[in-house]
Amino acid sequence: AWHICKQWQSGDLFQEFHTVVFVPLREPAIHSATSVEHILPATKRIQTAAVVAELQAGRGHGMLWVLDGWDELPQQLHSDSIFHQLIEDPAELGLDSSTIVITSRPVASGNLYPSITSRIEILGFTAEEVKEYFTEALKDDLGSVNKLQSILSEHPIVEASCHTPLNAAIVTHLFLSHNHSLPTTLHGIFVLVVIGCLKRHMKKEGADSHISSLDILPACLKEPFHKICSVAYHGVMKNQATFSAEELEQSGLPHELHTLGLIQGVESFVSLQKNMSYNFLHLSVQELLASFYISKLPAQEEMQTFKALFGE
Repeated sequence: AWHICKQWQSGDLFQEFHTVVFVPLREPAIHSATSVEHILPATKRIQTAAVVAELQAGRGHGMLWVLDGWDELPQQLHSDSIFHQLIEDPAELGLDSSTIVITSRPVASGNLYPSITSRIEILGFTAEEVKEYFTEALKDDLGSVNKLQSILSEHPIVEASCHTPLNAAIVTHLFLSHNHSLPTTLHGIFVLVVIGCLKRHMKKEGADSHISSLDILPACLKEPFHKICSVAYHGVMKNQATFSAEELEQSGLPHELHTLGLIQGVESFVSLQKNMSYNFLHLSVQELLASFYISKLPAQEEMQTFKALFGE
């Protein structure tokens, strides 16, 4: 989505539009929007009202909305929100001549199919492109490339994950930093990602960074790590991938230990103010931490949680 906006700004894409509005649907602050004015970036309400009136005068002609992250919008807003109205009934808003681009993971976009006129699914790297990426990342060391591909061929699920560019980058980094070896499962891959983040945090604090297992952590990490796992777990249970600063504070994490390098903050400007939202570095990191939290629950509560997750 950012690429679309940047390409438009540089004059390389979608120049038939005079206005492009980027709407980050993951932002908690934008979830309460009830009108078009609320989703336009502006410092004064009077400015926003004037802009909306001008756009409506032309029925939104020449305007492109980029709704980024439909899969990260709370489920109830898929059918009852200004975003749903913009997609399903733009004429009611006076914007029926505008164009809308929506980004989403395919698994969460099925309810959009009856409403859209075209669909593009990005599949990621081809097998040839995966090899090309490995070759470049390993600086043309063909011996290392062949070894990495040989390891991956024995573990097809990990190998298949490399068709996603970010996962290919993670696998390559771990291969280089762990003496040309890799875990045999995706779970193992992301355990090492989490351990790497915790080590980096400890180094930053000038403390001993030796960590070999999430079950054996330095005393200074145990409590904040448990609380971050709790945030991850409750997010998974509510289908929530983005958190506000207030939600992190309510979790009981000390401000200086909000993230441990596992959560990133993203600043945006929506609803007439700057906002900071937070998300885990990777959805698989959130899911891993949630599962770790469940594993530490008392046996009966753990079983009840699994039943709730599997709808039993």
